[in-house]
Amino acid sequence: MTEPEIFGRYQLLTLAGEGGMAHVHLARQLGPDGVVKPCVLKRIAPELSRDPNLRRMFLEEARVSALLNHPNVVQTFDYGEVDGTPYMAMELVDGVSLAKLCRVLAEKRRWFSLGAAVDLCICLVKALDYAHGLTDLEGRPMNVVHRDVSPQNVLLSRAGAVKLSDFGIARHEARLQVTVAHTAKGKPGYMAPEQAMGGAIDPRADLFSVGVMLAELVSARRVLSEGGDVRGVLAIQPRVAKLCGYRKDAPPEISALAQRLVALEPDARPGSAAETLAQLTTIRRQLPPEQPIDEFLRKVFNAFVGQQTIDAPPPPTGDESFDKTWIQQEAATGTAIVYQEGWPSEFLDSGRSAPALRLPSSDVPSLKIPGGPSAPPEAAEEDIALVPNSATMESMQYFGAQTSEDAQKRAVPPISVPQIERLFDPDAEAESPPKSGAKPVLPGRPVSPPKPRKPIPTVVWLGVGAFLVVLVAVGVIATVGGESAPKPAAQVVYGSILVTSEPAGATIYIDERKMPKPTPYTVERLPLDRPLRVRVEKTNHAVRPKFAEVRIPAGTKHTKAVFDLAPGRVFEVRSSPPDAVVAVNGTRLAEPTPVSLAPIALGETATITLELDEHLPTRVVIASTTETASVVDVTLPPAQRLDVSSEPPGATLELDGEAIGETPAYDVLLPKAGRFTLTMNKHGFKRWRKRFRADRLGAEPIVAELTPLPILRMKLSKEERAEAKKLDAQIARLKRQTRQIDRALERARRQLVKVEESNTVFVGDLAEAQRRVDVLSEKQATNADALLDAEGRMEAFRERVLLRAGE
Repeated sequence: MTEPEIFGRYQLLTLAGEGGMAHVHLARQLGPDGVVKPCVLKRIAPELSRDPNLRRMFLEEARVSALLNHPNVVQTFDYGEVDGTPYMAMELVDGVSLAKLCRVLAEKRRWFSLGAAVDLCICLVKALDYAHGLTDLEGRPMNVVHRDVSPQNVLLSRAGAVKLSDFGIARHEARLQVTVAHTAKGKPGYMAPEQAMGGAIDPRADLFSVGVMLAELVSARRVLSEGGDVRGVLAIQPRVAKLCGYRKDAPPEISALAQRLVALEPDARPGSAAETLAQLTTIRRQLPPEQPIDEFLRKVFNAFVGQQTIDAPPPPTGDESFDKTWIQQEAATGTAIVYQEGWPSEFLDSGRSAPALRLPSSDVPSLKIPGGPSAPPEAAEEDIALVPNSATMESMQYFGAQTSEDAQKRAVPPISVPQIERLFDPDAEAESPPKSGAKPVLPGRPVSPPKPRKPIPTVVWLGVGAFLVVLVAVGVIATVGGESAPKPAAQVVYGSILVTSEPAGATIYIDERKMPKPTPYTVERLPLDRPLRVRVEKTNHAVRPKFAEVRIPAGTKHTKAVFDLAPGRVFEVRSSPPDAVVAVNGTRLAEPTPVSLAPIALGETATITLELDEHLPTRVVIASTTETASVVDVTLPPAQRLDVSSEPPGATLELDGEAIGETPAYDVLLPKAGRFTLTMNKHGFKRWRKRFRADRLGAEPIVAELTPLPILRMKLSKEERAEAKKLDAQIARLKRQTRQIDRALERARRQLVKVEESNTVFVGDLAEAQRRVDVLSEKQATNADALLDAEGRMEAFRERVLLRAGE
C-alpha cells in the first residue's frame, strides 16, 4: 500500500479530485503527541504553483474563506505555503451534499417535508446574509457574492447541520477582477439571468439561486428540464410558478416568494438576504408544527445506517416531468468532489484498505412508515454513500402518480392487522415490525431472550376489543357512505387593487399574470400584506413607472396603482455579430440581439449598450422621434484580452477616455485593430498615458510604473502645505550641502594624492592633507544620514496625505 504523502503539517490520504488549477485531498492535520484533525486540503497543482496569476487567485479565495465564520458556512481554519505551493485547509463535514440526498430520496420515492424544505432554505439564506455583509479586518464591506449556490455546494451533516461550501469563484471587492465583458461562472439552471449572460452581478444573483432551490425542494422536481443552455433561465419563472402549485399543503406565500426570487430583473427580487430571511421565517411560522430540518436529516441518515425505510413524505403529484432526474448527474467540482461518493471517512483508515464509502451500523430507531411503500430487496443493501453526486439541473423521476384520493388515504392511515394481532397474541411480537424507538438486531450481536409478560386482565381485553370494533365500524360506514365530513376550513381574507392608466386601455399584469380586462380595472382576490408586482402595457406607448410594487393593507383590504402612458416608438436593435447582450439605460434585457425594445416616449432618448464575448462593448443613443429609423444596426468591433496592472496598484484605468475599472484588471478587452489610448490616474502620482497599436500587442500583460508627484503639487490643506514646504526646504538644503561636501572632498583627495607623489614630502603637509580628507568624509556621512532621515519623514508625510485622501 502506498504511504500517504506528507505535506507540511498534513498527511494527504486521498486525492479526491483534480482539474483546473487545484487539487483537493482528504487529509489529516498532524499535531504533537499523535493528535490529528481530519480535514479537506486544497492546494495549487504542483506544476502550476509558480504561475503568479493562479497564486493570486488562489490566495484571494483563501483570504475571503478564512474571514467566513458562520455555523452555516464550511470553515477554512488554515492556509499558507509549503515549499512554494499555496494551500488551504477546510472543515470536513461528516455528511453528503444536498444533491446527493435529493437523488437518494428520489430513488426511494420519498421527499422533504414542507417544514424541513423551508428550514433548509432558511439556513442557506442565513449563510448568504452573513457572507453578503462580510467586512475585512478594517471594517470595510467586501461585497461578497457566492455565484455558485446550488444543491451540490450545500452540505448536510449527520448531526443535522446545513453548510454552504465552495466560495472558490465568489466575487468580492478584494478580488476586483474588472473586465469590460464579463464571463458567466456557475451552474446552468441556478444562475441568475444577468450572471448566465455574463453581466455584472450583486448579492441578488445568489437570491435567484435560492428561489430555484426553494421551488425544487417544495415540488420535488427540477426547475430547468434541459441543462447546459444558459438561455434556459428565461423559462424559469413560469416553471417555478407551475411547480409550486403541485404542493397542495404549501401556503401561497411560498409560491409568491419563489417567483419573486427568480424574477428576471434584479430590481424585482428582494433587496437583500435579510429581507428574504424575514419572509421565509414568517412562512415557517404559518406551517403546522413538524420536525425541523436537523431532526429530519438525523432520521433520514440513521434510516440508511440501520437499513430502515425513510420516515419522510412521498413527493407531491404534478406533471410528468420525472423522465430526467436528480439521478442523472455530472461530476462534482471544487471541494464538493470530496462528497461525490458519500461520507468522506478515509481519515478513519488505520493502515489497511477500509470501505471509505460506507457508514458503520449503529443502534437507531426503526423508521418504517405504516402503509408506506417498502424498499426493494436490492435497495436494502444500498448505502446512501454509494450514490453519485449531483451537478445538473433536470427534472425528477421515479415518482409514481398520487391522486387526491391517495392523499386522503395517507392522511388517516388504516388500522394495520399485524398491530391488532400483536395486541391480542403475545406470540406475534417476534414477527411484527419493531416499535418506534426499539433497537434493530445487528449482525454478530447476541439476542436477549424476551422477558416474561404479565397476563392482562380479561376486562382490559374486552375494553380494547370493543374500542377496535367501534373504530372498524366507523371506517366501514365512512367507506360506504362516501367521504368523511370535511373539517371547517379557516376563512381566507383577500384584498383588491384598482389599476388605472392615463390614457386607459392598457393590459394589466400582476406577478406576470395577465388580467382579463384592461385599465381601469379592480383586481379581486389578491393576498394581503405581501409584495405584488404590477405593470401595464399598451401598444406604442411608454409606461411610467415601468412597474409598481404594492402591498394591500390588512386594514383597508384595498389599494391602487396608477400609471402614466405617453406615445412612443418601438425600436429593433440588431448587432453584427448577433446574440449580443443589450442594456437600456443600464437595465439589462432578457433576450439578446436582435431584440425589440419597449416603447420609448417621443421626445426622449435612451442609451443602448451592447456587449458580446471577445468584442468591445458599444454604446449608442436613440432619440425617439417620428423621423428616427425604427431599426438600429450596431457593429461590435472585435477585441483581445490582456491583463493590465500598475505599480503601485489601485490606479483608475481608462480606455480612450472611458473608465473601465482599477488596476490590477484581468482579462480586459482591448481593441484588436487600430490604435487606442490607455490612461492610469492615481492620487499622488503623475498621470500615465500611452498610445498602443493593436497589431503590435502581444500576449504579455501591460504594466505601468507610476511616478510620484512632488509633494507640493498634491492637493494639500493649509497646514499640510506649510509642513510640506518645511520638509521640502530641509531636503533641498541637505542636498545642496551634500553636493558642496562632495566637491570639497574630491579636491581634498586630489591634494592628498599630490602631496604623496611630491619629490619633497613634508610630514606636516601630508598629515594636514589626510586630516582634511577624514573630516570631509565624516561630514559627508553625517549629511547623508540627515538627508535619508528627512526623505523618510517626507515619505511618511506623503503616506498620511494619501491616507487622508482615501487611497
